[in-house]
Amino acid sequence: MILKLIGLYKTEERAKEVLQEIVKKYSSYLELKGGPAVLQGQIDIQPNIFNIPKIYEMPGE
Repeated sequence: MILKLIGLYKTEERAKEVLQEIVKKYSSYLELKGGPAVLQGQIDIQPNIFNIPKIYEMPGE
């Protein structure tokens, strides 16, 4: 396993706040569960997760 330092903060509390910000940011992207089409004659809606960014800029202090 390779570990990488992604951020360094003065207090553990600030580090936890930053982790919460990351969780909030990435959970804000829409997920489509899929299911049957509402109108007759349409195809069923497929599950989908929208393009989530691959880069997150760590906040400063």
